[in-house]
Amino acid sequence: MSEPDKSKSHGALPAFALMILAPLVAEVLSGATRLSFIFVFIPEVLVWGGGALLVRELVRRWKGGWTSMLLLGLCLSIAEEFLIQQTSLAPLPWLGDAPTHGRLWG
Repeated sequence: MSEPDKSKSHGALPAFALMILAPLVAEVLSGATRLSFIFVFIPEVLVWGGGALLVRELVRRWKGGWTSMLLLGLCLSIAEEFLIQQTSLAPLPWLGDAPTHGRLWG
């Protein structure tokens, strides 16, 4: 294997590991995604794993530190909850008239 090919595949493995581990730790191991609904792991890999790669790349290009990474991670989580899934603002129609958990602004 030539040297450029080796470095190209070597860079893909950590990126792939980050793409898989980000939603695995955040969603599956925390219990937010049940094993009976494991099919949603693929969209979670795209959202959380892609977001983690994007955050990592931005911090490296901007030569930022942990503060930059934490702030970008917070922005990613807010974007995921409010814009992508819309679970924090949108009403949940299947709860009926008696929701059992709180929603933002009632």
